[in-house]
Amino acid sequence: PINITVGKMLLLFFLVAFAYGANSSINFLLERLAQRLPAQRLLFKRLIPILRLFVYAITIYICVTIISPQRESLYAMLGSMALALGLAAKDLLTDIIGGIVVLFDRSFQVGDRIAVGGYYGEVVSIGLRSTKIVTIDDSLVTVPNSTVLSSAVSNTNAGAIDCQVVVDIYLPASSDLEQVE
Repeated sequence: PINITVGKMLLLFFLVAFAYGANSSINFLLERLAQRLPAQRLLFKRLIPILRLFVYAITIYICVTIISPQRESLYAMLGSMALALGLAAKDLLTDIIGGIVVLFDRSFQVGDRIAVGGYYGEVVSIGLRSTKIVTIDDSLVTVPNSTVLSSAVSNTNAGAIDCQVVVDIYLPASSDLEQVE
């Protein structure tokens, strides 16, 4: 049996609120550091989702420790929750698994210019559910990570700070091509 008291519920509430505040503070701090230290901007942007996962994992572990269910009850709850979540959120789980693969596969990173799903722009964030891209016309596009995994991704700068630019040059038909080269 699980022994949940009002005190434990309040403690759990404050723990979750603290985790939310910690994640907000970490996000704010790393965004500020990324603005102040442009050479390490990509590193700070990459740390945000990893630290967010870390804080939530520790919070869940502490919450389970506070509730302290019996081992059999814990396994039954986890199995039931996994089945219910798997059936109810199949697409979301596909996106989350895709996000984990994108984070560890590193085919692109924050700051890269990519083309995916008909959109081209700079990657501004890589989350567990989606990747956000700012297009050339300054539109923010959110691409689900399952789409990123299932379609071709073109990366134009592959982690380099600079980016190759294609420029069309129009010459008169009478130009000498050898001299132009």
